[in-house]
Amino acid sequence: MAERYRQHGAYQVASWEADPICVAHTEGTFKIGQVVKYNTADPRARPAVLADSFEQFLLIAANLDEIRGRHANAGEPTRALREFREYLTPLVAGRQDDMESTWTQIAGVVLG
Repeated sequence: MAERYRQHGAYQVASWEADPICVAHTEGTFKIGQVVKYNTADPRARPAVLADSFEQFLLIAANLDEIRGRHANAGEPTRALREFREYLTPLVAGRQDDMESTWTQIAGVVLG
């Protein structure tokens, strides 16, 4: 994975499950500051963009956690997922990457 990080100009700053989350520090494969998630099950796969900046990443993650907290005892994961997708929709409108599908997958696990 270290070689992949070097190729993409990215530093690992966190992980989700076993998948590394990195921030791009050089322009190239990604824009500087973009947050990306690698897939350890398929290390050669292109990393998924999670956010265009670390601040945006933190806001999305915090919103997901807030929604999880509000619905934790309600037993309504479908409603919670719908609420998160409504929040995410304007952020991913017109994007040509897999940001929406990646966050939807993460939310499905977190809210499920």
